[in-house]
Amino acid sequence: MRVIDFLEHEKTFEVRFPYDAACRDAVAGVQGAYFDSDTRSWKVPLTQGQELLIRLDHLHFKLTPGARASLLDGGDNPDVTTVSQLNRQLAQIVQESFQEPVWLESELVGWTKIRPKGHAYFELVERHRDGTVNAKVAAVMWNDDRIRLTQSLASIGHELKDGGTYRFLVQPGVYVKTGGLSVSIKDIDLESLGSDAELRRSKILAELSKRGDLDTNRKMAIPRAPLRIALITGRSTDAEADFLDELRRSGFAFDVGVFYAKMQGVALEESVMDGLIRFAQLRDDYDVLVITRGGGSVSDLGWFDSFKLGLSAMRFPLPVLTGIGHHRDQTVMDRVSRGFKTPTAVAQFLVESVAKEERALEDLARGIQTGAQRHLDSKGRVIDRFRTQLESHAKLRCEREEGSVQRAQTRLSTSLNQYLERATARLNLLESKVESENPRRSLERGFVLLRAKGAVRSSVDELEVGQDVELEFGDGSVTSRVLEITKRGDH
Repeated sequence: MRVIDFLEHEKTFEVRFPYDAACRDAVAGVQGAYFDSDTRSWKVPLTQGQELLIRLDHLHFKLTPGARASLLDGGDNPDVTTVSQLNRQLAQIVQESFQEPVWLESELVGWTKIRPKGHAYFELVERHRDGTVNAKVAAVMWNDDRIRLTQSLASIGHELKDGGTYRFLVQPGVYVKTGGLSVSIKDIDLESLGSDAELRRSKILAELSKRGDLDTNRKMAIPRAPLRIALITGRSTDAEADFLDELRRSGFAFDVGVFYAKMQGVALEESVMDGLIRFAQLRDDYDVLVITRGGGSVSDLGWFDSFKLGLSAMRFPLPVLTGIGHHRDQTVMDRVSRGFKTPTAVAQFLVESVAKEERALEDLARGIQTGAQRHLDSKGRVIDRFRTQLESHAKLRCEREEGSVQRAQTRLSTSLNQYLERATARLNLLESKVESENPRRSLERGFVLLRAKGAVRSSVDELEVGQDVELEFGDGSVTSRVLEITKRGDH
């Protein structure tokens, strides 16, 4: 363990330590601290002793009781214990009680929480025989230790797995800023490797495999635009909020039906089963079923290692997607469904599925439009060719017909003239004949035309004695009266 030397002066602490970047940054961050190049040490105001201790405690430096007391005495009111002083005293008690690391056998839960700097944060859990949590403690594996231990495990063909049971060498400590108890992992007993949680999970999966294909639900096709979502989640949880917010931000018209279930503890199994039964009855109203969980203890994930839930998910009539805050395939529920690390990841998958379908429809629409335009252009060119040919044929036909019309017109004109000449000759002949037979011609030759009662009479039988008659001559007419009627042959 690293050691820091403190020397108290009239106004400052003189701080010395072997070069360490983390320790340097911690001391430099204290208000008023500065590096004295003459003494090759850091100088910190006496009034900032408590802040300095807070910054150094989580680095697990060894301090002598006198040095720690000097730092604690820097407060303004020695008669009142502050929260930070209380936490530091607790940290000192734990440090003095566990001056050497201890072996701790427990289940590893939440191993996936590796921070950007390489440190791993998780929990060590002790369970009852029925699988419920009896006790747990926060744990950390600093990056250097993590690299060293994972390499040691890899050398014998092993790796740390969530849910596995291990015997760890741990150093207990208290983080002064929060007062939280945690242990840092120093070593692993390779001979004690085992995994009770994995064994339970394997037994459940083996039993489920006897009931059918474990991938039955995972093989179900997800609709191309899964807009109708059945959601099983905790009421007023971050999981619900994160999932729904991600859907809303997409702008797509998602329709979500929610069933609120207990997502931790012994009530989880029956509560989630109630949701599965309800949505199975409403299968025609939804495209997929989503189960989300957020917050709470990572160790509570063990409740999803359930034969009853696993079998229901396997046989569920809709595709099942889970987002319960861990790597996929960690629990039985994840193994028999499509598992995602977080509720947000599930929502992003659904949004991308709908967006992909939207892009496909847009591409199809553009393809149809382009194809239709090409077809119209092609037909337009055909029509243009037909129009040109039609105009050419029509022009030739008109020219031919115009010649025919002119010839017909000439023939008609000739025939008409000939007909008119013949008709004129016939009319002249008829006129001569009519003229020759005109009664006036007879009257001029001495004949008389007799009319009685306005009508021409040609027989004496049509006349009466005493009747007035008109005699028309060639040059005039006279009126006379019939005095006597004598028929030819009466004498």
